[in-house]
Amino acid sequence: MFTPDRNHIPDRSWSEIKTIASSIAFQGGIEKYITGKEKRHKVNICKKELTVGTWNVRTLHKAGKVKELEHELQRYTWNVIGLAEIHEKGVGFIVNKNTIRSVLECTPISSRIIRIRIKARPLNLTIIQIYAPTGDYEDNDVELFYQELDEVIQKANKKDVLIIQGDRKAKVGAKA
Repeated sequence: MFTPDRNHIPDRSWSEIKTIASSIAFQGGIEKYITGKEKRHKVNICKKELTVGTWNVRTLHKAGKVKELEHELQRYTWNVIGLAEIHEKGVGFIVNKNTIRSVLECTPISSRIIRIRIKARPLNLTIIQIYAPTGDYEDNDVELFYQELDEVIQKANKKDVLIIQGDRKAKVGAKA
């Protein structure tokens, strides 16, 4: 059995599946200078990690769900958590208080797509949190969702590290 360490966030998309969303490390933190023959050179030393995860919270309106979320967030080291299924649809982010000053922008696109941009080194980070429609929706609705997602991806800063995460409604295992 795989046991998550403090640098991993559990993916709770399906209760039957136990998977772990990996953390992502970026340079940042300490600045040091080295002396050359004619001038000083700035050297970045890798000191911090940025841990990003996603969680399908399956409607926070149910009794005890907010307390469960608070409890789980205290158990792990995290910086940014993307949330899916906050309401019937609904997406959002929770940003750790130590990371909030690094948020460059947060843009809700629709009830199923939200984008956040985080200042990081050596590259900034753009995270797109999604909640894809199920197969119960009309093909046209599904197609519109993916067109909208494609537009958001195309508008993302090309120099940023891009992460697309969330509930994609994928099925794992044999068909019933």
